[in-house]
Amino acid sequence: MASARHTTKRKRNEKQAPLKIKSTPDPDTSSLKENIEAIKKVYRTVQQTCGGADLNISGLGISGSLTPNSLALVFQAMGGVQDGYLIDFGIGAGRVTMSALMCKAKKAIGFELPSNGHLEIICNASAKKLGISNQLWKSGDIEYITSKDCSGMSAVYSFWCGMPFDAQMNLMKLCQQVSTVKSVCVFRDKNWISPEEVLESLNNNNVQFEALPTIHVKTLGRESKQAWVFLKKSQVC
Repeated sequence: MASARHTTKRKRNEKQAPLKIKSTPDPDTSSLKENIEAIKKVYRTVQQTCGGADLNISGLGISGSLTPNSLALVFQAMGGVQDGYLIDFGIGAGRVTMSALMCKAKKAIGFELPSNGHLEIICNASAKKLGISNQLWKSGDIEYITSKDCSGMSAVYSFWCGMPFDAQMNLMKLCQQVSTVKSVCVFRDKNWISPEEVLESLNNNNVQFEALPTIHVKTLGRESKQAWVFLKKSQVC
C-alpha cells in the first residue's frame, strides 16, 4: 500500500498523458425525472425518521449525501442502476442504497464502520417505511473487506472523502477482483486530485476502465464536489 501512495504522489509532479474521456450519453429526461422524485421520497423518509438530527459521520464531521438531483445524475452516468446490484462503501444512513432500490435496482447493500452503528437504526427504520426489504446495512472496515463480501456487485459507489488511503486502495482492488463490476463512482479527495490518478489504480493488465467527464455535484450541506464515474471497458478472465 505504501508504495502505491508514493507512486501516486510522485506522478502528480510528472507530465501526464491526456486522459481519454468517454463521452456521456444523452440523458433520458423522463427517466431522470422519475428517479429524482423517487430519491426525494427516500430523503424525506430518512429526514422524518431521524427527526431532523445531524447525520454526520463519526470522527469526520461530514455528511456525504448528495442532493437528489445530483445523485440521480450520478446514477444515470453509471449507466443506470435498474436491475443491478449496488454496493455503497460508506453507507451512512442508507440514502444511496435505498435510492438505488427505489430506482429499480435488484439489490443494494452498504458497508459502514462499527462506530457509526447508530445510523443502521435510521437506515432500517426508513427502509421499513418505504417498504424496502432487499437492503442490507453491514458493519465493517472497508480496508479489510474482501471480494467474497462483494460477490456479484455491478455498481460501486463511495463518497470516500476523508476515508483512509489504504481503505480507498482496497476499494479499487475490489473493483478489479469482482468480475461483475460495470461502473464505479468516487469523488475528488485530498488523496486523489484527478481522475487520472484513480484510473491508474483501477486499471491493470486484466481490467480496463474508462472515465466519463467530471460531474459537478452538490451535497445536502451545500458543498460543491466533483464526482468521477468510471465504466468498465474490458476484462480478461
